[in-house]
Amino acid sequence: MRAAIALAMVISAATATATPAAAQTAPSVSLASLLGAGYQIVHILDLTDEEQKAIWPNDAAAPFILVTLQKGSSLATCSFNTSDWVNLDAAAFSSNRCHQR
Repeated sequence: MRAAIALAMVISAATATATPAAAQTAPSVSLASLLGAGYQIVHILDLTDEEQKAIWPNDAAAPFILVTLQKGSSLATCSFNTSDWVNLDAAAFSSNRCHQR
């Protein structure tokens, strides 16, 4: 799991440094719209409180799921509260919790 976190951080850092500052704001979309557009889930990572604090020390910690999707060369990531993911919360899946590049 640590390798997956490290890989996610490397991809994030590489994307941020390779993208001009003005273009770094990725559009927010829903998981439902991404799946409807043909994106495929390629990885699901569950982060504990401790792991979340290590990556985002200034954010409130709550266990959550990070979902990575891909369609061709386009990537998207979505974050969900663990209970929303486990309970298949339709409202969470249709809200704009994903960012795509």
